[in-house]
Amino acid sequence: MTATELNLEEAKFFLGKLKENRFAKKFDHYINAYLNSARSVT
Repeated sequence: MTATELNLEEAKFFLGKLKENRFAKKFDHYINAYLNSARSVT
């Protein structure tokens, strides 16, 4: 797997967590992690 593919998988993982936790206090942590992961996909 390439680095880009790994970064994309990580972004997808955090996107799933966002959907699961959209009303939880953890949401802020997951949105931050998702945005950082999504920015690293090139």
